[in-house]
Amino acid sequence: MTSRILLVDEHTLFRAGVSRLLEAEPGLEVAGEAETGEEALELADALRPDVVLMAIRIPGCGGIEATRRLTERHPRMRVLIVTGETDRALARHALEAGASGFLQKRASATDLMNAIHTVAQGGMFLDPAMVLKWLRDNPMGTPPGGGHEAVGLTPRQVEVLQLIAEGYTSAQIAERLFISLRTVEYHRHNLSDRLRLRRRVDIVHYAIAHGLLDHDGHHPD
Repeated sequence: MTSRILLVDEHTLFRAGVSRLLEAEPGLEVAGEAETGEEALELADALRPDVVLMAIRIPGCGGIEATRRLTERHPRMRVLIVTGETDRALARHALEAGASGFLQKRASATDLMNAIHTVAQGGMFLDPAMVLKWLRDNPMGTPPGGGHEAVGLTPRQVEVLQLIAEGYTSAQIAERLFISLRTVEYHRHNLSDRLRLRRRVDIVHYAIAHGLLDHDGHHPD
């Protein structure tokens, strides 16, 4: 299946360059381009793209607010933040707004395609370079605003937490770990109670801060 992409960035040359890359990638198609947050909302309503590549610093309401409105209007629409910044707080705000991942503008074309395909398939993509920077800056840190203590978890609970952070659904986790859906939901409930993590964005931050995800945004083998 072909994933239709909406490009949102105020710089025409950047959009043109990304557009050429996407058109050359099998399975991807550029549905449209927008320069402002409001234009992105209008085009998303009209074109119904599968993935929106969203810059943060755009005129109008801005990329994060546009992401929030987009995901509220179209819950199945995926937003990938593409930014020149590496600020952890901005990334957190983007995830809280409903983004499915973030990528630096200086990332390689391979990383860009990998990120788009990942979020288009329902996963979450965390830029390897950004995650590595956060781990180096705060190797023993805790999730921003979470204050969660490192609580001892069973190996199975760690596996479930890692897969939730990567964006897997309960059904996909059950299939991957060869356990029942009821067992997955049982582990999710226990993790939520023990770690006080109610949202997937909080689980992602917890996993990053406690070394449960490697630099590719996936759990270590």
